[in-house]
Amino acid sequence: MSDLFVNEDAEIQVNICVGNNKSGNIVADESVDLLKQQDEDIDVTAVKEYHIFFKQPSFKDSVPLASDVFNYSVGGEGGGGEVDFNPVASRYSKMIKLIKRWTLVDSDGKPIPADEEHISALHPVVANAIGLQLDAAAPTF
Repeated sequence: MSDLFVNEDAEIQVNICVGNNKSGNIVADESVDLLKQQDEDIDVTAVKEYHIFFKQPSFKDSVPLASDVFNYSVGGEGGGGEVDFNPVASRYSKMIKLIKRWTLVDSDGKPIPADEEHISALHPVVANAIGLQLDAAAPTF
C-alpha cells in the first residue's frame, strides 16, 4: 500500500560531476565516466561532484508543473487549437518547485543557497544535466 502514496519527506537525489575540457568549455554529467565519454579532453583531476536533493513530487505537485509547461492556444473560427510543450521550461519549473537543498559551494567553500535565484544563474550545461536526471527520476506525466 505504501507505494500508492508519496511520503512528504521522500527525496530524489541527483548527482552531478562538473569540469572543463582542455578548451575551457564546461562539461557536466552524472559521473566522471560519462564526462570522459562526452569529451576525452576532460581534466578528471579538476572535476567536482555535487549532490542535489529534490522533493519527490506527488500528484498535487504535478498539477502546477503541468500548467507551467503546456501552452494552449485556441484557433479562429474553426475552433481548432494548438498545444505547445517546452521541455526546458518543464525542467526549470520542476527544479524551482521541487528543490530542497544541494552541496554547491562558492569559490571560498561557502554553501550556495538552493533557491530560484541560484537555479536561474546555473550554467545551461549544468542545469540541463541536472534537469535530465530529475526528469528521469521524477517524470511528471
